[in-house]
Amino acid sequence: MLKGDIMKNQILETAEKLFTTRGYEGTSVQDILDILHSSKGSFYHHFVSKEAVLEKLCERRAILAAEETVKELENSKLKITDQIDLVMNRMIPLHGSQYAFLKMLLPIFNKDEGRSIRVCYQEALENAFVSVLDETLRKAVEMNQIYPAYKESIAGTCAQLVNDCWYRIVKIIVEDNKADRRVDLSELTKIIETTANAIQRILEAPYGSFQLMDCNDLKLLVDQVSQHWNRFSSER
Repeated sequence: MLKGDIMKNQILETAEKLFTTRGYEGTSVQDILDILHSSKGSFYHHFVSKEAVLEKLCERRAILAAEETVKELENSKLKITDQIDLVMNRMIPLHGSQYAFLKMLLPIFNKDEGRSIRVCYQEALENAFVSVLDETLRKAVEMNQIYPAYKESIAGTCAQLVNDCWYRIVKIIVEDNKADRRVDLSELTKIIETTANAIQRILEAPYGSFQLMDCNDLKLLVDQVSQHWNRFSSER
């Protein structure tokens, strides 16, 4: 690995640790440099801003999630429609290691800078997962398990619906926590069911083929976000 690439990776790894522990807004470029004992010139040689670092981290996180999903599919004995559901589920960054990364973004999600980061993360997820989803859908068509009227771009369409679904869920949870309201799980469940049904119709898949997200996982998510938000609020 080239010296420049090593430094770039060190900046990214250090930044992610600081963003996670101190919060994105609570971390400055100088904080990153202090740990690395490096200069601003070195930082700005690789990144134009702190936001650019976070955008790159979003891209790396999405790629990692897609790679892990591919490995999971390779070792899976699930039927093909369940494999499609698995890919879409893993694209939703609301559980596991993806959630650990996402919760760092929550406090800035509805701010101007946070909106651009959210779009960046959604695009990164779509770019990383669309080829995995496309291959899984292709197999399902060949096996006569789904019967989409239009086979072109259906992976991209499904990925966009999944992206919209998880963001709507996060938006409601964040807004309710900011307003100190109790999150209505039935409202979130309806969003998931509506999205799953829309994808089912697009793919002409059997009724009930897709779940996208388990209700227990959804409740756990709400509890985790509430705990994280309360901790973040008290620290502020």
